[in-house]
Amino acid sequence: MGKYGVKIKAILRCNDKFLIFKKWYDDRIEEPYQWEFIDTELEDGETAETACLRVVLESTGMYAAKVSMAYSWVYSLGDNQYLGLALLCDVPDELVILSEDLYDYKWVKAGEMPEYITNQFIIKDMKRSQII
Repeated sequence: MGKYGVKIKAILRCNDKFLIFKKWYDDRIEEPYQWEFIDTELEDGETAETACLRVVLESTGMYAAKVSMAYSWVYSLGDNQYLGLALLCDVPDELVILSEDLYDYKWVKAGEMPEYITNQFIIKDMKRSQII
């Protein structure tokens, strides 16, 4: 029997820009580093909001001023089933203290997002949710 989990994606926004990260995925693919948002798995006893605030602080040193539910999705990875929850986090400034787990970061405007994020499902979900 497979595992079930909840993945939390934090979409950080400061004014009209979004914070994206270049993350390592897999060295067996053509481009192992890809631009994305930060994410984490929900830990026992956490709410989606506390997990989101935790990963934002651990990954960027930032405190989110406002967190709201943006959209959800489901996916399978092998025998494992996941529910994904994307939370939109407004942050007060663009000062980032990047965690050593992440490779690089960039602040981009909504219109620039498709140039960096290759996963078109994310772009479609953000448009459908009227984030961009």
